[in-house]
Amino acid sequence: MTKEEQSIFIAKTIGLEVISDPCGPISLTKSPYGLKRDVFYPPEAVKIRRGSWPKPMSVKIVPSYPDSLEKMHEVEEWLIKKDITLWLSYSDELRRICDRTFGFACCAYHATAAHRAEAFIKIFTK
Repeated sequence: MTKEEQSIFIAKTIGLEVISDPCGPISLTKSPYGLKRDVFYPPEAVKIRRGSWPKPMSVKIVPSYPDSLEKMHEVEEWLIKKDITLWLSYSDELRRICDRTFGFACCAYHATAAHRAEAFIKIFTK
């Protein structure tokens, strides 16, 4: 998976609304209940979207989870709140990835955002 595909997968998994079609609804659209909701676009769709309007518009971009420890910490917090057994599976998978990467038993403190994204995706695609 590319970093963009990983980011889209993670965003959808944690409940962000991701629309790949650059001609889809604008950032704040109405839900069936009349409330506004955030819509996120992948980077390529954002380029097309911004270029197709006469003036720049505010478009929310899917966060690049494999490149941002801060965003991955938000994902980890979501995971803990969702299901502690998923968190335990994630922790085990993250340890295995770190062991494979660094060649020795290490803790999650050494894990990069990319390691964390990979572990998150693995527990949801098993």
